[in-house]
Amino acid sequence: MPRAASADDGTARSPQLHVLVYAGEGAGQLSARTALEAVQSHLAPGVQARYVGTAELLEGSWRSTTLLLVMPGGADLPYCKLLNGRGNRLLRDFVEAGGSYLGLCAGAYYGCSRVEFEPGSALQVVGDRELGFFPGVARGAAYPGSCPAR
Repeated sequence: MPRAASADDGTARSPQLHVLVYAGEGAGQLSARTALEAVQSHLAPGVQARYVGTAELLEGSWRSTTLLLVMPGGADLPYCKLLNGRGNRLLRDFVEAGGSYLGLCAGAYYGCSRVEFEPGSALQVVGDRELGFFPGVARGAAYPGSCPAR
């Protein structure tokens, strides 16, 4: 998890700790903004919340100072397109090293092993997911009409 950084005078200082909210393709603008505002209102002193985009997420250096990564609602198929492979390995390594993942709506579906969302409808999304934090099937929507048309 977060490592100490060295100050210019050679003394150790604590790194700036972060909560990151994913704002890359697939993240709903309102969902990402609401998630960022929510975490900002509950942070401990010394922790900052900010957005992280796809390029930075795939680069990976964020892991050493991040406590929590929030994947907001939106659409998980772009998450799969952009993060399968390297991105998911980084997410899994982050969590296995003690970091936390919070999936909201599409971010929660994305964290499961399989998605079965509105099968047979115009909103259908059905398929296996690589990340698989939850080793089961995410089924939705929660109730008819709970998901606005895309």
